[in-house]
Formats: sequence, structure tokens, C-alpha cells
Amino acid sequence: MWLRGRRLLPTLIAISFFSWNFVAWAISDSQEFGDTYRYFGSTIFDIQNPGITPVLFYTTLENPDAVTFLQVVIFCAAFLLLAGVVAARLNWRPLGLVLASLLLVVSMTTPMWSWNMFLSSESLAISCGILWLASLIWLVHRQTSFSLFLSVLAGANLIVDRPQLTPVVVVVSGIVAIWFWKIRQRVLPTLLSFFAVLPFAGWGIARLYLLSTDATFRYRYSIDNLMDKTPSFRSHAIENIGVCAPLTDAINGPKPWDDVWVLKDNLASVCPDAFLWLQGSKTSFSNWFLEIPTATLQNFYDVAISFRNSPYSAARAMPEWASSILMPDIATWLLSLIYLVVGIGVAIALGRRLRFTLFNVISTVLVLVTIVLTTLAIWGADGIEHDRHLIPLTLLLPIAALLLPATLSGQSKISQAPVPEAQPV
Repeated sequence: MWLRGRRLLPTLIAISFFSWNFVAWAISDSQEFGDTYRYFGSTIFDIQNPGITPVLFYTTLENPDAVTFLQVVIFCAAFLLLAGVVAARLNWRPLGLVLASLLLVVSMTTPMWSWNMFLSSESLAISCGILWLASLIWLVHRQTSFSLFLSVLAGANLIVDRPQLTPVVVVVSGIVAIWFWKIRQRVLPTLLSFFAVLPFAGWGIARLYLLSTDATFRYRYSIDNLMDKTPSFRSHAIENIGVCAPLTDAINGPKPWDDVWVLKDNLASVCPDAFLWLQGSKTSFSNWFLEIPTATLQNFYDVAISFRNSPYSAARAMPEWASSILMPDIATWLLSLIYLVVGIGVAIALGRRLRFTLFNVISTVLVLVTIVLTTLAIWGADGIEHDRHLIPLTLLLPIAALLLPATLSGQSKISQAPVPEAQPV
């Protein structure tokens, strides 16, 4: 009876999780924002949407309620799969089930769940990121060529949905390939797993390049950076665009953002030199970063330490007081650190063996550096809505910090001792 109950528990958790999320969806309203038109009114390969998955879903379903319902279904399936992988990796032990259940509760916090009711690309990006994380943990658990293939497929899917994360996926794929070769000594699957990601990486880079080199969007992003990055891009731009009194007055006026956004439509006739410079290639992040690296890095650091997971939608899946306990409104780096401490505590309680080998340390540092550089590039590309543009990266970090200490580590020799099973009643 005890064994039957243990097998029934995951099923009951899954049914309860889906039911709760369905009720939350039913009592919530979908919410549009300024860029919603991009997903309903674009063609799949329109350059204004580098990720093609959201446009495919939105243009196929058309109805906002149908879109949000499907977003919730995919979101639930992704988190349930990750929870199941975590529980399996931890041998379905009680504390492992607690960790998996905690993951499902965290998924319903407002900064995480509310994106499902927002008519944008972020919900699908979160789900794709969670599926990729699940595939990596499953690979560590099974260590087979098929599991390696699944991780490649999940990583490629994330790139297609969110090309901005291409560097992170490629670096992790390279580390995974090396790790798999060290474990299994199989050359062909190792090489194929890494090279299979590269065409998707090329696709992601090409999509981002097309967007960044389009004159219309480059000009729009330049205006945003002009208003957002005062000590870096704005100072650099003012030195290069020449004298433009209307622009200077708008920047220093009582409503600088509103005034500059109104002026930008007429800037070509008012200050043609300023317009041409702001529309030109020198405003691309790679160019102005190399021109003023010190000021840019200092500006980025000052902003990055305050990045946080801020909800854009009013939708809720749990009381706000409970959500604020599990995912408080604090900086992402601090939230990730807190989750990491909890994750390490769970790993120790489970008797997991935390190994600090040279390969593990180098891999961790390399991934963290790649994440920082990717965050820098996303921040530098546009001057507005950084918290939204960094989704799902800022939401995956605390989740990974919570789960990876226990799931990527091995079982200690003491905890490997056989535990007698309870006799059925």
C-alpha cells in the first residue's frame, strides 16, 4: 500500500497542478502591450521578430484566449516535466519530491506565471528554457546518446524561440559534449551533438543581425539608448551628432522620453546630421562599446546589479503575499544567490557529493561569463524594458541555482547504502 501511494503521489500532484493553473487562467484576462501587434500581425519570418515560434502560435490561433490557454498548457507541461526529471534524478526520495513540488509552487509565483497571460513572446521563452534545463538534468541522469540528442533538440528549440540566448546554448552545448566524451568515450555522438547545434546558432545570429542592421529598428533602438544610457551612449552620441538644439531641449525638458519620441519622427528634417548618425551603423552596440568600453561597462554594472524579475501583467496564480515570499522583489543576482544556498542545503541533506574538479570549476566560470556577456549584449542592444528583454534568462538563473546542486552532483558513498523498503500492508 505504501508503494502504491508513492506511485500515486506524482499523478495527484500533476492533476492538482494542472487544475490550479487552469482555474488561474479562467479567472484572468489576457493583456496586450505595445508590441502585441508584432505577433498577431506579422509574417513568421518578419525581421522584427527574431524568434519565430511566438509568431507561429499567435498567427495560427488568432484568438487571444486561445493563445493564453495554450501558453498555460505548455508552461504546465514544461514545469511538470522538469519536476519529474528532478524527482527521478533524486531517486524519488521524499526530499527530492519536496524539491520537485517546491519547483511547481515557484512556477506559480507572480513574476513567473503572469507572463502566461501577457500577449508577448516571454511565456513561450520561459517554457522553452525550462524544457532545455530538464533535458540537461535528464542527460546527467541517463548519460545515453539519446538523452544527448534530446538536449541538442531542446537547445535548438530555445534558439529558434529566443535567438538572444544563442551564446549561452552554444557554450553549454560545448561543455556538455566534452563532459559526455569524458564519461562515455564515444567520439561520434559527442561531435554530432555539438555540430548539430551550430546551424541553429547560425540561424539565431542571422536573425539578430537582420534586425540590428535594419535602418528603421536601428534608429528606434538608438533613440532608446540615447534616453536610457546617459553616462555611456548618450555622452558618446552628443559628441558625434553635432549641434541639434531641438534634441537637446527635448532631452533636458520636463518629459524627456515623451518629447524625444515625438521629435524622432521629425528629426530628419529638423536635424539631418543627427538623424543620419543615429540611423547609421556606428550606433550598433559592438561599435560604440569599442569606442567607450570603460564608460559602457561601468554603466552596465550600475544597472545590472538592479535587474529584477518584475511582472508586466496583473494576472495571479497565487496570493501576492505567498508569491513575495517565494520570489521577492529583489535583484536577480541576490535572488539567485538565495536559491543557490537553498539548493546546496538540499543537496547536502540528500547526501549528494559536491565535487570541485578543474573541469567543473572552468565550466561554471565559462557559463557565468557567457551569461554576463549575453546580458551585456541584450542590455546594449536596446534602451527600454530590460527586465522583459532578459526573460527567460533572469528567471532561469534562480531555478537553475535551486536545482543544479542536487541534480548535477553524484550520490555520496554513505548515502548509497541500501535502504530497506517498507513492507506492504
